[in-house]
Amino acid sequence: MTFKGSIRHLKVGFISIWFERGQAYVTKTLRDNLLPDHTAFIFARTGRVYGEHKLETGGFWAVPNLTSFPE
Repeated sequence: MTFKGSIRHLKVGFISIWFERGQAYVTKTLRDNLLPDHTAFIFARTGRVYGEHKLETGGFWAVPNLTSFPE
């Protein structure tokens, strides 16, 4: 996106499940491709796999500006 000849800095937020599933990988890929030109925020929500709640915030899934619910 151009704004009077220069690139405009955007702040973008995503809401996604945040563990090893397709939706989370797509969200993380979009987020990673916005950096470093823009700021990205993730609101991570729990998901269910075979009746169990899942949420991962460590290792590969630990990113800056990550907020999880429930904490």
